[in-house]
Amino acid sequence: MNKLKKNLVISAITLILLISILFNSGFFFTFNNKSSSDIADNPFESISDDKKSMIIPPESSPLIDTDSYDAFGLLIRETNDSLSYYVREGKGHVYNGEGRIVRWQYDLPSRSWTNYSIVYDDEYDSRNVGGGQIGDKTFLFFTRLESSWDATFQDMGYIFSEDNGQSWSEYKKILSNETVDFSSPYGGIVEINKNYKKIYYLPYYGWNGKEHFVRMFVSSNGLEWKEGPIIYKGMKGFVEPTVTKIGDTNLIALLRDDDQNKGYVLQTTSINGGLTWAKPRETNLGLETGTKIPWIDFDKETNKFITLYGDRQESSTLKFSHGDAQRIFYDSFAWSTPTILDYHPRNCCGYPSFVKINKTDYFYVHSKEMNDTDADTWSGYLTLSLN
Repeated sequence: MNKLKKNLVISAITLILLISILFNSGFFFTFNNKSSSDIADNPFESISDDKKSMIIPPESSPLIDTDSYDAFGLLIRETNDSLSYYVREGKGHVYNGEGRIVRWQYDLPSRSWTNYSIVYDDEYDSRNVGGGQIGDKTFLFFTRLESSWDATFQDMGYIFSEDNGQSWSEYKKILSNETVDFSSPYGGIVEINKNYKKIYYLPYYGWNGKEHFVRMFVSSNGLEWKEGPIIYKGMKGFVEPTVTKIGDTNLIALLRDDDQNKGYVLQTTSINGGLTWAKPRETNLGLETGTKIPWIDFDKETNKFITLYGDRQESSTLKFSHGDAQRIFYDSFAWSTPTILDYHPRNCCGYPSFVKINKTDYFYVHSKEMNDTDADTWSGYLTLSLN
């Protein structure tokens, strides 16, 4: 009997040790993770294994009736208490309308939007806003199309403001239909220091009749821009680049793959200040189908790259992902498991833009198609833990 008790005690101790080992190794967490079918019932629930991020679901506050999700815009923090969102506003569809660039302001203390004011309006259909701030100037780059059924590309250029958006310069053309068939800016201005001088980049993409191209405009002062480094050139439909930096020599870009709707966000990097770029490669962001539109930034507080990306087609979601910047720079599959921020039963949650508003919080906007003739802009908050 004593021998039996002794054996039972030994067996119990062994079982406890085994359970402890399995628990610490993550065995039980693996089997307790929810499947994608579980998540479908609650699209706002996080599907990330990383508990360092807390997501606040987007506010149900549509802002702008643009009649097309193609009318993407740019979110800028222009004062301590206010954000400005620059975007197309038009009377009709983006391919058959009279689009103009407008400004919506968001008051951070009251968490409320103001009515829009007109920034730029002429005989063309103006859309697709990119840009950012250089010193005390705000730069808006955008594309102008013919307001007709074929939406013929006219040119791409920019305007700037020196008084936080109260007044604007004359439009200055950079590219025209004399040299390219189509071109559009996307994303924000990136500043680097090279040989003790500041250099500014603005990403853009287009089609020249023979091949697709993804490039960056370059400027030394913000007032004179010219065509700069090539990120990609070829027959694949890589479009809508968004670029950020880690240091002044390492730049990273995320691209939308519009080539046969393969679905994955693409990533490429530069180790020489943007002069040359690696071949774009797939990431673990996205699905096998659909088309994903990303926006990227580097968070200095956490040393992380963060991205929001929307899906214009299959999954109808806006997602968030992040990860250690150094690791992601060399491994395009090192992004965290994406977290769903917004969902719509139709086929479009696209074109995000976001800015940091304090040490841990980001504010974002994105477009969401409500029906066949209406796409609105929605907003939300994202909190990133410093742990």
